[in-house]
Amino acid sequence: MTRTLALSAALVLSACASSEAARKAAAAPLQWCDPCTYPCTSPCAPPAVPVAAPAPAPKPAYVPPPTPAVAPAFDPVPGDFAAAQSVTLSTPTPGASIYYTTDGSAPTTASSPYSGPIRVESTTTLRAMAVAPGAPESSVSEGAYGITPPPPPPPARVVITEKKLELKDKVFFDTSKATIKPVSFDLLDEVARVLIAHPEVKNLRIEGHTDSTGSAATNTALSEARAEAVRDYLVTKGGVAADRLSAKGFGPARPVADNATAAGREANRRVEFMIE
Repeated sequence: MTRTLALSAALVLSACASSEAARKAAAAPLQWCDPCTYPCTSPCAPPAVPVAAPAPAPKPAYVPPPTPAVAPAFDPVPGDFAAAQSVTLSTPTPGASIYYTTDGSAPTTASSPYSGPIRVESTTTLRAMAVAPGAPESSVSEGAYGITPPPPPPPARVVITEKKLELKDKVFFDTSKATIKPVSFDLLDEVARVLIAHPEVKNLRIEGHTDSTGSAATNTALSEARAEAVRDYLVTKGGVAADRLSAKGFGPARPVADNATAAGREANRRVEFMIE
């Protein structure tokens, strides 16, 4: 009886002690094995929960810089010319305005605004830029125009008057022959061009004249042969219609100067072109 009571009391005390120990254990901070090894009297640590890194701040969207206006183009392209030019400027940039200078200085928006062809009458350097709303200014285009007029033509050596073709030079022949000297070819070519340009001159008589040296008959024949030689040249080389031309020799019969002097004789040896 006494033993039974003692055992019962021991069990009650053991239960109380266990309950108290459990209570204290529950209240105490948990102890974890770190690292967990065997044998282990404390529970293992829970698996670590990875902490996500903060998301990077979004980068601002790339905005490309605005495209500059396209530099003006020149028409005609710069170069050397024999006459004045009208130069046009253009750019494909929509809504662009063009500003230019003609003295080689850098253009700005205060320079001359382009509104139509630029007349270039002497050697000039053009520079131009384009400006468009919302776009940077274009680069500067440059064009050098050289204007070099051809030399003036030589003064006319053949002039039409009412009665004749006045020649500012002479037709030369070999001495005592009807052979035209090459030095006179250009002059006769000019005679032909004048006749072709003036078809109203329908009949032209080519007259040969000599000085009085030698016999009149010989000089008359020579002057006739020289007039015929000139006519043949104008037809075959100059392209003048043969039916517009006739030839006649007068020898020394119609002098224009004194045959007693060398200068007079030189003046009398001549070919004349008379309009009929």
